[in-house]
Amino acid sequence: MAKLKVRCVKKSADKPKKAGAGMHAGPIVEFVARDNEDSTYTVFGEDAAGFRVDIASVATLAITGPSSPSVSVDPPQGMTALFHFTPPPTTAPVVFAVNVTWNDGSIGPFAFDQPVSVIAGPAATVSGEFGPPTPRP
Repeated sequence: MAKLKVRCVKKSADKPKKAGAGMHAGPIVEFVARDNEDSTYTVFGEDAAGFRVDIASVATLAITGPSSPSVSVDPPQGMTALFHFTPPPTTAPVVFAVNVTWNDGSIGPFAFDQPVSVIAGPAATVSGEFGPPTPRP
């Protein structure tokens, strides 16, 4: 399995660089796992210059996790997956295995572990919190 760096960011704090007209992003050197703050999670690529790349047309996302009464995930749509969080809050993160595979097999697959915690919210609700991802060999 190939290995790249990966980091997780919240959508509200995400300030991606985008390639301007006539500019093209280079090869992907890092993955950005974005917590969209609405129970969805999207994986992007990023090149060495820090330009964000939507990889949905060239890669496939797979996310699997342990059986947990507090958190589950639907099959991804493109590079975005919907998580479901139910009480009670977790005492330790639930770790999901994330795999990004290039459709043409030219590079990858890439794998990382994504911890997810279920935290208490207002009025007996819960929400999810994505922790720092860890690349797998």
